[in-house]
Amino acid sequence: MAKTLGKDGNDFGLGLLSGNYRADKDYASKTGQEIIIENMQNGVKVVLPAFLTSLDQNFDSSWNTEDVFGRMDAIATYQGTKRTVNFGVNIISRSFEDATKNHTKFSTLTKMVYPSYNKDNIMSKAPLVKIKFGSLICDQNGKGLLGYLNGFKYSYNQEMGYFINNEISLPKVITTDFTLNVLHTNPLGNDGKKWKGGVANTRFPFGKLK
Repeated sequence: MAKTLGKDGNDFGLGLLSGNYRADKDYASKTGQEIIIENMQNGVKVVLPAFLTSLDQNFDSSWNTEDVFGRMDAIATYQGTKRTVNFGVNIISRSFEDATKNHTKFSTLTKMVYPSYNKDNIMSKAPLVKIKFGSLICDQNGKGLLGYLNGFKYSYNQEMGYFINNEISLPKVITTDFTLNVLHTNPLGNDGKKWKGGVANTRFPFGKLK
């Protein structure tokens, strides 16, 4: 039988790991409050309940500037706009079985930052992903947002402790941080009159709001 131990080695109360965790997980599934990460190399998906610790998006415009004699200001030439999405998630397990499933998810996630190789051992596909979280992380059509991860990091919450089964130790809470570099799949901008690059009832960069 698996034991539950805190960092001091004593039996550790589950606290937030019990109680409403299962109800919250089911609620997340029913309401779409899940983060879905899809490996574009093979279509494999990892679904995480959205116990978010952080979420921010950055839009950085790139300009080339050239100083010209006789002008106070440099001549600026627009190059493009880069979008990145940063988010953190707590992965919570309420039992050794839960922790085993979550570790399997992390094994799958880790493989998503490695490329594919063909039969001749030549790299054939880059590790691209699509990520979706409701209307907050999605493309202009409300579907998964295409991009690549700058890797990701995760840490074991030492205060919450571990589940112990024989010689196997699995953490109760894993804290993760992701950075998605977005790859735009169609032109975005204005045509002089209106915004281009979405469908009706969308509010870029979000999905449908009606």
